[in-house]
Amino acid sequence: TDTFGRFLAILGGRLRKESRDGRFQWLVEEWRQLGDIHEGLSNESFLRSFEPFVRKFEDRRPYLERRAAVIERLFPPKRDSGRKCSVLEIASGCDVLPSILRARGYDAVGLDASPMVVRYCKLKNIEVVAPKEWDSSPWTHRKFDVVTLICFAAGPDGKTEWSRRALK
Repeated sequence: TDTFGRFLAILGGRLRKESRDGRFQWLVEEWRQLGDIHEGLSNESFLRSFEPFVRKFEDRRPYLERRAAVIERLFPPKRDSGRKCSVLEIASGCDVLPSILRARGYDAVGLDASPMVVRYCKLKNIEVVAPKEWDSSPWTHRKFDVVTLICFAAGPDGKTEWSRRALK
């Protein structure tokens, strides 16, 4: 199981991880099970098996559209030099927020260390920054104007060791 899957397991145990309002549920056990077997699956079988997770990432689109509007208010898509504002989303999943931002005129890319997410992105020709592990640094030598972490796995209160390190 990858680091993200283990982290979700810590958060959700064998239960489904659910947002405060009950609208978003993560498939913790299913993620762990696919993580154990995905390397042995053909690309076609993997994509078919990964589809429920893609739907879960896409279910967050309305929430992420609102977050993108905040980013747009704070950091316009064009820099003073005329170049696009570059954005990196940490723990991006399946490119939902970066795709929203690209549609708004940003140069946006996601970063994810989950082997399953990286495999999905590569199979779908989605650019992704893919560190070997979350703790490896630097994740990339590319420079970004904005780096954001918008996910349910870590937050500003830093309740987990991982989120405290990531948000320093």
